[in-house]
Amino acid sequence: MKGKGKIKEKNKKASNKSANKLGHSFEVPDCRLSSLPDDIILHILSFVDTKLAIRTSILSKRWLHLWPFIPAFNISCNSFRNATSLNQFITKFLISHNTSNVHTLILDDLSFLNSNSSLVPQLIRHVVSRQVQHIVLDFSWRVPVYKVVYNLSNCPLDLIAPDCLLASQSLKSFKLIGTYALKISSLNLPSLKTLTLRSVWVDIDNPLFDILLRCPSLESLELNDCSGFCCKSNSFIFSSLKILKLYKINIMRRQEGTNLPCDMFSGLVSLEDLEICRGYLYNPNGFILSCPRLVKLKLLSVMFRLGNKLILSAPRLQYFKFVPDGGVFHDVDFVLENTTTFQVVDIHSRWPKQMSKKWTEEKFPVIVKLFEGLRSVKSLYLTLDTIKGLSLFTDIMLENQTCPLDNLEVLKVRVPSNEVENLQIPIEVMRYLRSGTKKLKDIDVLVE
Repeated sequence: MKGKGKIKEKNKKASNKSANKLGHSFEVPDCRLSSLPDDIILHILSFVDTKLAIRTSILSKRWLHLWPFIPAFNISCNSFRNATSLNQFITKFLISHNTSNVHTLILDDLSFLNSNSSLVPQLIRHVVSRQVQHIVLDFSWRVPVYKVVYNLSNCPLDLIAPDCLLASQSLKSFKLIGTYALKISSLNLPSLKTLTLRSVWVDIDNPLFDILLRCPSLESLELNDCSGFCCKSNSFIFSSLKILKLYKINIMRRQEGTNLPCDMFSGLVSLEDLEICRGYLYNPNGFILSCPRLVKLKLLSVMFRLGNKLILSAPRLQYFKFVPDGGVFHDVDFVLENTTTFQVVDIHSRWPKQMSKKWTEEKFPVIVKLFEGLRSVKSLYLTLDTIKGLSLFTDIMLENQTCPLDNLEVLKVRVPSNEVENLQIPIEVMRYLRSGTKKLKDIDVLVE
């Protein structure tokens, strides 16, 4: 028996040597990474795909028992052959995972979730019970949208995610990406500060801004292409919201019995950054943006009702970027009130190539009124098309017109790379822009 024991011990040593030769265990005494404290190594591994992070355990004996304590779960589901292999991986992970705190859960490309999803809610319960703070759920599909809608049939989120997720006390940021097939109808997240919803169906019977009333700490909100979006009230009321980004969101208000413009953002008393992109704003009486703390505003390819008025009242506004829908500056009438702190204004616009004299005479006062509202601006960005558009008003400019931009110091013109070689900026336009200020010297050309 003793002889057999010695033989087994020798075989074990030999197998360890062969394992080292095959590269199954790498012991590098001078490895700087291995010399780091466990907390730092775990912090580094928390940024790596979990599947890959677990594989790093073969690099060192010291790392062999580290991965169960990784405080983050980050997995791309498309790295698995099918739902079965994903479920097996999650099962082993849940059995071995041994840390009491998990700060992040990222599940990317859950493209076969409808076939077998029982372990995903189990994983979510696992991280929520460990006070998870950041969650990203990506239900994007790599198939045509009509197949997705057919498969999930506007499935409510709470059928896939457990109730504990939608009522987590610790969650601080939540990003949900769907394909119009996930319906959201309730949230109760008192610690939530950042919320991103992309391609998510919002329950029409329970408007989104009513849903968010149970998120009193919300500071940043992004809505991107959310079907079913609506707001029954005339304004959004969130005292804590600082950042609001609306992409492909249509806001249509019709206030019966009044001729006053719609002031939808007046309830956002802490709002500092507002971006509206590729949406449609419609109200027969126009809109007001009255935000007392607004510092940064972007209106990018926003469609207005022809002739709609947009009144901007933001005493702290410093940065303003405007890109008209289709690039043509003729579908909105700007009225800038109480805006004296402009630092940078970026206008991407052009004018129709063919304009009647009457149209020109009517439109130039609109441009002058816009410039009057931008009187305090120090840096102005204009496209070459904008400069060319201004040149169409040459006759009017020469009639002793003085540009209202009396504080302008920097003028930058965005020029397409294919037009740089033959670049010509009309003298009349430059003379007009310089007529109101002595601070403007040179023009900077930005090649795009």
